[in-house]
Amino acid sequence: MDTDGEKSRVFQDEFEQSGVRGSKPYTRKASLRLESDITILSQLSTGDLTFNYNGSRLTTSVCNAMKQMRECIMDDKGNYFIELDLRSSQLVFLCKAVVVAYENDITLNIKHHLDKFIQDNIDITTDSIGTHSDTAMFIKHVIYGDIYRELQINDNEYHEEWIEFDKNTASKGFTIASDKAYDISRVDYKPIVLKQLLFNYYTILTEEQTYRTITPLPFNNEITTQHWVHTSRNTA
Repeated sequence: MDTDGEKSRVFQDEFEQSGVRGSKPYTRKASLRLESDITILSQLSTGDLTFNYNGSRLTTSVCNAMKQMRECIMDDKGNYFIELDLRSSQLVFLCKAVVVAYENDITLNIKHHLDKFIQDNIDITTDSIGTHSDTAMFIKHVIYGDIYRELQINDNEYHEEWIEFDKNTASKGFTIASDKAYDISRVDYKPIVLKQLLFNYYTILTEEQTYRTITPLPFNNEITTQHWVHTSRNTA
């Protein structure tokens, strides 16, 4: 692994001339960070990859580098790396746990049994839990949609409405206030969703086990184990 130093300097020149880095101002602090990134990443060819653990997250000099600097990293054949991000990763892990629990009829000592499946490849798109069940629809929104946005719409705009046709017949529906403005951003709404889904009465987490303890985490078996430890605390 190596770094394209020339490409790094091109980015640096662009930032200095434009005064912005992406959508953010290119400040002195950003300038110092970029210079540090260039120096640290230039040592990758020697095998020098710095690791850091802050008590909740394992990071490397590559993870901590600016996005544009990561775009300058190459393999030993000169091919540039690309980034892949697992969207809604915490809830994807939750979906995996739900599918495993359902397919294996796990209802007691849930965490203990889930740990046995951590290294298994699980198809969470399976229809084994029913194609139209609430659980199946939740999983589909996590995989194919924007579950945070969907839950925010449901929380902020939808409300039940009963329509009476006569004294013996009524129908329940949902209405949407299309002119209602959002008073909270998606970024701020995300921890609210995670708190309600993962850190609720049934998981019995302590105050110290906060949202930032598990987000974001790399998508691998070792870290998945840690995630399940946090999200599968069950008294059943």
